[in-house]
Amino acid sequence: MKNVVSFPEKQMKKARKEQKAATQQAVLSLSLVSLLLGALLLNETLLKTNRPHYLISDNTSASDIQNLNRAIANAQPMNPFRDLDWEKKMADRLGSDSLEDRTPASLGKKASTFDQLRFGPLAGKYRLVDTTAAQAVKIQEISYQDSDEVTDRPVFLDPEQFLKTYGDLLAVEFSVFDRSNPNQNQIREYRLLNDSKKVVGTAAFVMDDEGRFLSLKVRTAATPE
Repeated sequence: MKNVVSFPEKQMKKARKEQKAATQQAVLSLSLVSLLLGALLLNETLLKTNRPHYLISDNTSASDIQNLNRAIANAQPMNPFRDLDWEKKMADRLGSDSLEDRTPASLGKKASTFDQLRFGPLAGKYRLVDTTAAQAVKIQEISYQDSDEVTDRPVFLDPEQFLKTYGDLLAVEFSVFDRSNPNQNQIREYRLLNDSKKVVGTAAFVMDDEGRFLSLKVRTAATPE
C-alpha cells in the first residue's frame, strides 16, 4: 500500500495557466505605461520647439498682448509682432545722425605722431627724453633700453628718413638738414638749418656695428657772443 498522495493533474494545469495570464497582464500594463510616458515626453519637446523665444515690440497694444497670450497658450509658432513704421523711422534717424552726435559712443582715438614713432619705428624699445612746449612734445634724446629677452635687438633706422618724417617732434625747429660727417658710420651727425640756411642745431645718431639704431641726441646750436 502506497502512502504518497498524487496532486490532481487538472488543477496543476489550471494554476499554470492562471500564472501565465497574470504575467502577460503585467507585461501589457508595463508596455502601456512606457508608451504613455514616451508620448508625454515627445509632446513636451514639440511644445518647447514651437514656443516663441524672443518677442520684441516698441508699441504694444491690448489686442497684441491678447494675441500673444493666445499664441503661447496654444503653443503655436507665430511671428513676433513688428511695427514697420517705427522701424523705418529708427533706420532713417540712425542714417541721418551727424558725426558729432555719435562721437561720445566712440572710444577710439587716433594715435598722435609721438605715439606712432614710439610704438611704430621704435617698437616700444626706446626711452624718449622730451620737453613740453606749447602743449607739444619736443624730443631731446632717444636711447635704446636693454631688455631681459636674449633675442631682443635694437631696430634698424634710416636717420635721414627719420628727420624727414619726425623732424617736427625734435626740440630744435629746422627746415632742412645736411650730413656733417659723411665718413662716419657709427656716429652720424646732421646739421639742422632754418629757412635762411643758418645752423640752428645738430642731431647725432649713434649706431652699432650692424647699423642698428642705439641713440639720438638733439642739441641747439650755440649762439655766438
